[in-house]
Amino acid sequence: MTTLAPLLRQALDRREPAILVTVARAQGSTPREEGATMLVTRRASHGTIGGGQLEFHAIDVAREMMAVHDRERRLDLPLGPHLGQCCGGRVELVLSRADAQALGRLVEVERRIEMA
Repeated sequence: MTTLAPLLRQALDRREPAILVTVARAQGSTPREEGATMLVTRRASHGTIGGGQLEFHAIDVAREMMAVHDRERRLDLPLGPHLGQCCGGRVELVLSRADAQALGRLVEVERRIEMA
């Protein structure tokens, strides 16, 4: 598992905009489970929400959000022909601008996962 909290802390320390992309809902056959998260900055992405066109689309939307200073977006995406993913399920993604509060929540989530 990629630990995103240290990477987010570095981005925040550099005052670099960052977006957390989280699978909020997964129905049917999907590449990742609810709660899967990735971090997107202007130059890189870390972690994964499943790869393929789903991930490419999420990265594009995250970078668009940075350009227009959006705080949050929700995407409800069918994974079949619409995105060219063979899974066939449906995911809801939440893309949110990362800040110190988001870092605190991420640290807590990663700590719970590590202890499980």
